[in-house]
Amino acid sequence: MEDERELEVIHHQMEQTRESLADKLEALENKVKGTVEGVEQAVSHTTEAVKETIENVKETFNIAHHVERHPWLMFTGAVGVGFLGGSLLGSSEKEESVSVTPEVPAPSLSFLNQPEGNGHTREPQRKEPSALEQGLHQLKEMALGALMGLLREVITDKVPSEWRNDVAGAVDNWTAQLGGKPLARLEHEEDNSRVQGVSS
Repeated sequence: MEDERELEVIHHQMEQTRESLADKLEALENKVKGTVEGVEQAVSHTTEAVKETIENVKETFNIAHHVERHPWLMFTGAVGVGFLGGSLLGSSEKEESVSVTPEVPAPSLSFLNQPEGNGHTREPQRKEPSALEQGLHQLKEMALGALMGLLREVITDKVPSEWRNDVAGAVDNWTAQLGGKPLARLEHEEDNSRVQGVSS
C-alpha cells in the first residue's frame, strides 16, 4: 500500500510539473508573439517614416518644382549665384586689370622691355589660372547654364508661342553675359515650335 501511495504522490507531482510546464510554455509563447508583433509594428512605422523622409527630400531638391512654383525667386537666386560666382572667380582678373587712380602716376614697367645681357627683351609673365580656378570657372558656367536653362524652359512655356524663340534667345544671351554656358533647348519644344510654324 505504501508503494501505491508513493506512486500516487509521484503521479500527482508529475501532473503538477506538467501543468506548470504547460503554463510556462504558454506564457513564453505569448511573450514571443507579443515581441514579434511589436517588432513588426516598429519595422512598419520605420518603413513608413523612411518613405516619407525620402519623399520630403525628393521634393526639397526638385528644382523644376521650385522654379514652377516660384519662378521669380529662382531667377533672382540664379542671378545672385551668378553674380557671386562671377565676383569670386573674376576677382583675381579684376585685381590685375585695375588701374591706378589718375592722381598717382602708374609705376614704369619699362625695365621689363630693357635688353638683357644677351640683347633680348624680357616678356612680361602672365599668370596662368590654376586647376582649381579652371574647375571653379567650369562649375560656374555649368551652374549658371543649368539654372538659366531651367528658367528659360519655365518662361517659354508661359509666353505666347510667337515670342518663345525671342525670349529663349534673350535668356541664352543673359546666360552668356553672366558667364554661363547656355544649354541646348529641349527637343519637345523644338518639335512644338516646328508644328506651330507649320500650322500658322
